[in-house]
Amino acid sequence: MLEHRHHIRVDCKEKCELHLNGWYYPAKVKNISFGGVFVSFYDKPPDLHLHVGDHCDVSINGEDLRTYCGEVVRVEPLNIAVKFFEVHRIKAVH
Repeated sequence: MLEHRHHIRVDCKEKCELHLNGWYYPAKVKNISFGGVFVSFYDKPPDLHLHVGDHCDVSINGEDLRTYCGEVVRVEPLNIAVKFFEVHRIKAVH
């Protein structure tokens, strides 16, 4: 099957947190692009009920803290894909 992508993906192994329905879930970024992110959970949280269309935030802690607001577009047992709406960047304090 041929995939049609709007943005180039970059493989990544940054730690992140998924914020959904008032809960934070530790995870890691598998790949990221300007349009979205593919997130992998370490273990499937027992109370995580993700559905396509859910809104969530993904916070990635690198040089700067970035929070990506988006919508879940794919759900797998240990992975989700999120399409971005907007990005908030906070400068890291050293």
